[in-house]
Amino acid sequence: MLLELVISLLVAGLLFLLAAQLLRSVQLVFLDAAHEAIDPEPRLAVAMIRRDVREALGIDGGSTVPTDEPLVLLLPGPSSVRYEQDGPALLRIRFDVAGEEVSRRTVLMPLAGWRWSEPEPGMVFVTLETVAHSTTRSLLAAGPERLAGDTRLVTTEMLAARRLGRNGW
Repeated sequence: MLLELVISLLVAGLLFLLAAQLLRSVQLVFLDAAHEAIDPEPRLAVAMIRRDVREALGIDGGSTVPTDEPLVLLLPGPSSVRYEQDGPALLRIRFDVAGEEVSRRTVLMPLAGWRWSEPEPGMVFVTLETVAHSTTRSLLAAGPERLAGDTRLVTTEMLAARRLGRNGW
């Protein structure tokens, strides 16, 4: 009788230990997902800007020196797209032929700053500065405290060129 009780307690303890490990793994997965939501990768923003530059017929008011003014790309159609910083967000605003706003989309957030230049015709150089959060990955802290951590500035640079074979620009 006593032996059966000891074996039952050992089996129950082993099951509780496995359940605790599973719960810890699930919590770390959710913590990683929250971390990715807070610190979006600027790669998607870079890909979108690069695509628009390659499709562009020209730039409205190009600058050879880095500027944080809005970047306006003249697209076929004819339409245009403007990239601009609005607080902590990088926006992509599309306009139709008449200059009316068609769509507005947040491309990157949180954005600390951005600059662009046109070093030579047909090429656009963009620098994005984002704020990255480092998490502690500690399950002992309550939810938001695990995600607060320290912040650091991350700089992403890209050079985009218009597609070959386009006339103008």
